[in-house]
Amino acid sequence: MTTLSTVSAIGLLSARPAPGIGGRKYFATDTNQEWYDTGTSWVNISPLGSSVITVAFSTAPVFTCSPGICTFEMTLIGNVVSATLSNLSPGQIIIFAITQDRVGGHTFVWPTVVNNATLINPVASSRTVQPFYVGANGNLYPLSGGTYN
Repeated sequence: MTTLSTVSAIGLLSARPAPGIGGRKYFATDTNQEWYDTGTSWVNISPLGSSVITVAFSTAPVFTCSPGICTFEMTLIGNVVSATLSNLSPGQIIIFAITQDRVGGHTFVWPTVVNNATLINPVASSRTVQPFYVGANGNLYPLSGGTYN
């Protein structure tokens, strides 16, 4: 599993820098892939078991992780007032992709174990994506700020 100390940079796969600095790692948030720079090329070293889990809207959703990189997708059709995470493993990468419906303006209260999360973009049909890693204490820490589109 990827931990913050081993990832040199994160972002979209299309934004990955050119190879040339052997030993660094890049995590692509749009493909859930981890890449290793050999010094001359990038090699995909993603763990098996990456998953995208669509979570049905609820005012109090439970996000249950599976092994490996875990991406949660949810479309907000109302306000989330309380969210819970379960089945976390230290070092695990967790990505949230939260989309507003056609109305927008819905709020999202992050699970209490999530630290320094970005605010969810309130614009109708917008999507907010933010990756986190799971610390040894079970809390989630951001790998980067959230992105909007």
